[in-house]
This record gives sequence, structure tokens and C-alpha cells, in this order.
Amino acid sequence: MRTEAFGSAIVAVLLAGHGFSYAAPATPNANDPPLTDAQIAQRIQDDYRAIDANKYSLDYYYLTSLIPHPTRSQVDKYIYKNAGLPPPTTASNGPTSCYLPPHLFIRRDRLDTFQLRAQNVPLSNAKGASISFTDDLRTSTETLVVNGRAEYLLLADDAACEGSKQTAGTIRPAYGFAFAPFVDAQGTINTPAKKSDVHNLQAGFDLQMNILNGPLFDDQYLVLTPYYQTDFDGAAQIQGITASWEPVNEDIHLGGYSGSPGPYVGWYWQLQTQFDEKRVTTVGFTGLHKGNYDWFGGTIQVHFNFFPSQSASNPFYVSPNPWLEDRFYMNLTLKSFWNAANDRSVTWFEGELGYNLTTDGKSSVSVKYDLGTDKDTLITSKKYLLAINFKN
Repeated sequence: MRTEAFGSAIVAVLLAGHGFSYAAPATPNANDPPLTDAQIAQRIQDDYRAIDANKYSLDYYYLTSLIPHPTRSQVDKYIYKNAGLPPPTTASNGPTSCYLPPHLFIRRDRLDTFQLRAQNVPLSNAKGASISFTDDLRTSTETLVVNGRAEYLLLADDAACEGSKQTAGTIRPAYGFAFAPFVDAQGTINTPAKKSDVHNLQAGFDLQMNILNGPLFDDQYLVLTPYYQTDFDGAAQIQGITASWEPVNEDIHLGGYSGSPGPYVGWYWQLQTQFDEKRVTTVGFTGLHKGNYDWFGGTIQVHFNFFPSQSASNPFYVSPNPWLEDRFYMNLTLKSFWNAANDRSVTWFEGELGYNLTTDGKSSVSVKYDLGTDKDTLITSKKYLLAINFKN
């Protein structure tokens, strides 16, 4: 008991030095009930978003040590006082706006955008875009290899934020959406051109709906993607539309995980089902054939983050090995599709082992192994590739 009292006194002194004094939890009432842990974190984030600040992660631990079960008004009072501003005059059930700020994704491919969830999935696990250029002076040939996708989250509404507006104790489906135009470039081009050159350039937009607390899964994403596809020379003419579904269940590490990872490895996996219909009117350098394609199938991808940082569960954590933690990662990908138009099946496997060059995970070096047939080019590959990647 003395130890616990001494510890509480230390916390109180530290928090007082931080500019706050202890306040007992308010008496619960219908207009200002105590919040759950998730609602506390969300409310802190919403308050800081309202005052254009971004430092809520540490204050969660300060606040919950000071007031174990704060109400909305107590969270507001704490955060606004910390920011040197008067608290809101009235406590609302949720934030006034759940729109997310625009964000530019630079990634390897469609699945690498993680359903436009930059804040929920570690950037260190992303594969990232890569570009390589070779100028062979002896043979007077040049080679350009591009594997990347640039996607701009133009407009988005957060389903988790919308769910926080609901009355405490009720669980109803909450909906979010996103609109994001993109440009996707994949392939190799040689100068002078070779018959083996295959490259694809897509432009379109993702229309995404996020359903939280819905049927089947606690969280799921539905994405509709109309696009126009050509090649790097602009010769091919292809029109298409893709519909995909991806569930999230953190309890089984599907789409992410919650809590602190183990000291040696953190992992999660993705499952995406997809229907891709395209009409090829001009082949160009795409590797496809003229006609229609009706692809049914999906992708399973497993992500491993070796020696993960423990800072997410301990705000005062200082890494003893910053060159090691959150640096090594591995991605395993299996794609399988069936074309209903000609009864053809294709399978693609990719394994990648990488090292993040920076602590923010925005650049990495990796070695890849590809095996199988790509449905977007119909080219069969069995190769290794060493690449430097950028991700955002």
C-alpha cells in the first residue's frame, strides 16, 4: 500500500509540474459519461485536430494516470489547457468534423496503400515504390524499370470518428468513405525497344467505403476502381473497372493488430478478394491480348516487422538499438486469379526481405523474388531484384 501511494504521489507531482493538478472523476451522467480507452484516445485526437496540433499520443498516458476514467468534458479541459486555450463551452458527443486531411501515398502497388489507412498501419511494413535506370555505354542501350503507385487521398471521412459520435453503450454500424485519384506504373522499357518490353500505366480513382461494426467483420473495406490503362508509350488502349473487398479483424491480426508486439517480431496479414474486368482495344506494350478479361480471385499478403519498437505501449521508451528496431521487414504475397472469359488461371508469388534506411520507414533497400504469371501483363517471371524503395 505504501508503494502504491508513493507511486501515485510521484505521478501527481510529475503531472503538477506539467501544469495540471489532480481532479477527481466526474459523476457519470447521460450528457457526459465516462469514456472507454478507445474513446479517450479518439477524443484526445479529435481535440488536437480541432486546434491544429498533433501531439496527443503522450497526453493519453498523462491524462489516464491523472484521471483513470475521464469524461468528454474532462478530456476537453485537459487538452485545451495543455494547449494554452480555453476549453469548449459545451461538450459534444463527438468531433464536429470527421474528415481526414489530404495525404499523398507513394507505394509499390494497389494493395500496398493499405486501404488508404496511413495512421493505422506501420509505414515501415510498406513495400514502397522503386525506380531503376541503367545506361549501358558499351552497347548504347538504356533500361528503365518502374514499380510504383502515387495516390492522393483527396477526400475522406473516418468511420472510427463517426462511431465515436454514437451514444455510449450503443454499437451500431458506422460508415466512412474515401475518394483518391491515382497513377500506377509497372514494367520495363528499353531504348532501343525490345520485343520483351512489357509495361503498364494506369490512371483512375478509388471510391472506397469503410464499414465499422457491420456484418461478418468488425471492420471492412469495399473499393470500386474505374481506370484507364495504357503503356509507357501511350499506345495501348484499355478500359477497366475493379471491385474489391478487404476485411479487418485485429484479434486475429487481419489487416493489423492492437496492443504491444512481441520483442522480436510483429506481424499481420491481409486478405483481399477482387473482380477485375477490362476491355483491351489496342494491345501496345502491355503483354495482353485484344479482347475482354474477367478476372476473379484474390490476394493474401503477410507482413513481418522484426525487432519492433515498444514505444507504442510506453511513451517514455528509448530505443537501445535504433539501427535495429523497426528496420528489418519481410513481405510474402500470393495472388491467384481465374479469367472467366477464356478459363485461364494464373498464380503469382513474391517474397521480399528489406531494411528501412531511415527511422521513419520512408526509404528502404530490399531484395525480392518473383515467381509466376502476372495477370496484368501475362508475363511469366522467375527472378531476383535488388531495389531501393521510397514510401509515404
